[in-house]
Amino acid sequence: MSATLSADHILRELADLWVATGKAEKSEAGDGLLRACSMTLIVLAEESDDMSNLGETIAALMPEYPARTILVRLGGTGAPALSERVYSQCWMPFGQRRQICCERIEIAASDAALADLASVLLPLVAPDLPVLLWWRSARLLGTPEYRNLASIAGKVIVDSAGIPDRDAALPLLVEMASS
Repeated sequence: MSATLSADHILRELADLWVATGKAEKSEAGDGLLRACSMTLIVLAEESDDMSNLGETIAALMPEYPARTILVRLGGTGAPALSERVYSQCWMPFGQRRQICCERIEIAASDAALADLASVLLPLVAPDLPVLLWWRSARLLGTPEYRNLASIAGKVIVDSAGIPDRDAALPLLVEMASS
C-alpha cells in the first residue's frame, strides 16, 4: 500500500469483517457471536520483536480485557510506507455456545511514515472508551513521534525490556511522564 493509509478504509474493512463473520457464525452454529470491546489497546512493536509471542500475550489479555487492538509493527528505515490488515480474534467461553470476538488491526509502518501514524490511529480508537498505549520500541522513546502517539492514550505502558541502559533511561521516562 502507499504511504497514505486511510482510517476510513480500515473502518470499512472492520464493518465488512463483522458482517461476514456474523453471517458465517449464524449459519454454522445458530447462536451468533458477541462483539466485545472495553478499550482500545495500541501496541507499538519493532518488526524484529517475536510477533508470535506478542500475539499470544494479546490473546491471553482478550478474555479479561476485550479490546480493539491496533498492533503497529515498526519497520525501520526506508521509504515512507504504511500497510494494514484487519481480522477478528474469537474465543468460546467454557460451557457456552456463543463466541466472543474482538477486533484486531495490524499496521506496518516505516520510520519515515511515523509522522502520519497518529492521524491514522486517532479515528480508529473505539469511541468513548479508554485508550492504552503499550510502547515496546526503545529506540523511539522521547522522539516527537512518541509524544504524538502518547497524546492519543489515557495510559502509556513503556516496556523497558529493550532499553540497553535502564539507569540512563530513567530520567527520560520521568521527563516523558511529566510532559
